[in-house]
Amino acid sequence: MCICVLQVLRAELDLTRGKVEEVRALAQELMSTRGENCQAQVGPKVEQLNQRYDAIAQRITSGLVGRRRLYPLNNVILKQTLTGW
Repeated sequence: MCICVLQVLRAELDLTRGKVEEVRALAQELMSTRGENCQAQVGPKVEQLNQRYDAIAQRITSGLVGRRRLYPLNNVILKQTLTGW
């Protein structure tokens, strides 16, 4: 993979990191103020977001990224982040 493409992906990862952290904080606030039912619904979604984001971040930082596989996963994270699942 071209070095410049990897640099762009790392920059996008940095931008996405802030969004993911914001979603995590909002989810934590929501779960702490809305009760058990909310925790049961939001908790697993946050865990799924964490797992997917961590997997993508690992691939980008290690340089093991293929265009065909990364973009669909990245779009899933962004879609979940922006739509609230």
